[in-house]
Amino acid sequence: MPLALVMIRMPVAASLALLRHRDARQSAVVALVIAVLATWFAPDTASSWLDWTRILLAVGVGALGVLMLIAARDHTIQLAERQQCLIGDGVLVLIAIVLSATFTFGAAIVFSIGFSLLAVLAAWDGPTGSAWQFRGLLGVTIPIWVWTALQAWDWGLLVLVPLAVLAFISDGHVRDAATARGSDTTTHAGTKLSRRAHRLGSWLGILGSALLILTIGLVSDATDTWVALGAIGAIVCVGIDAGLPGSGTAAARRSISLCDAGLAWIAFCWMVSL
Repeated sequence: MPLALVMIRMPVAASLALLRHRDARQSAVVALVIAVLATWFAPDTASSWLDWTRILLAVGVGALGVLMLIAARDHTIQLAERQQCLIGDGVLVLIAIVLSATFTFGAAIVFSIGFSLLAVLAAWDGPTGSAWQFRGLLGVTIPIWVWTALQAWDWGLLVLVPLAVLAFISDGHVRDAATARGSDTTTHAGTKLSRRAHRLGSWLGILGSALLILTIGLVSDATDTWVALGAIGAIVCVGIDAGLPGSGTAAARRSISLCDAGLAWIAFCWMVSL
C-alpha cells in the first residue's frame, strides 16, 4: 500500500474511533441536523444542489477535523501518529475553508472563527466532556456560517448569542441539580445552592429566553407566529418539568431532556421566524 495512503488512513481511523463515545456521535448528528435546518430555512434563498453539497461536505470535513484534533491529544498513541493527526487536521480545515470561500470570502472568515472556537472547546474537554456546551456552540456558529455563505444574512441571527448564554446558564443549573448528592451543592464560584434552587435557576433561564425572543420579536420583522410558538413551547417544557413528580436518576435525566428541548425549540423557532 502506498505510504501516503497509510499516513492518511491512520489519523482518519483514530478520529473515527472517537465516535464510539455516545456524546461524540450525538454531537456529529446535531451538527448535521443544524446545518440542514439552517440551509432549509435560510430566508429569501433557493439553495441549489451544489449549495447543499458544499455545505454538508464542509460540515463533514470540519467534524472530522475536530475529531482529529481531539485524537492528537491522546497520549496513548505514538507521537508520530499524533503528529499525523495534527497534519491531517490542518489539511481538513484548509479544505473546509476553501469550500466556504467558494460561497463568499466572508463565509470563509466566519467558518475559520467558528471552527477555532469549536476546536478549542473540543480539545479542552475531549470527546466526552461538556458535550452540551459544544452543541450549544454549534447552534450559534453553524446558522451564522450557513446564512453568510448563502448571502441570507439577517441581524436577528445575533440574538442566538444571548440565547446561547442563557442556555449555558440553564443547562449548567439543571446538570448541577442532577449531580447534587445532598440538600445542597457547591457551584464553580463556591456558592452553595440547593437542588431546588438549581432547578429554579434553570427554569428562569428558559423563561428568560422566551421573554427575550418575545420582546425582540415585537420590535423586529420576525414572524409573530413562530416567536409565539417558541415561547409557548418553552413554557410547556418548564411546566412539565415542574409538574411531574419523581426523584433519582430517571427524574434528573428527564429534567435535562426537557431543559435541552425547551432551549433548542426556542432557538429553532427564532431562526425560522427570521
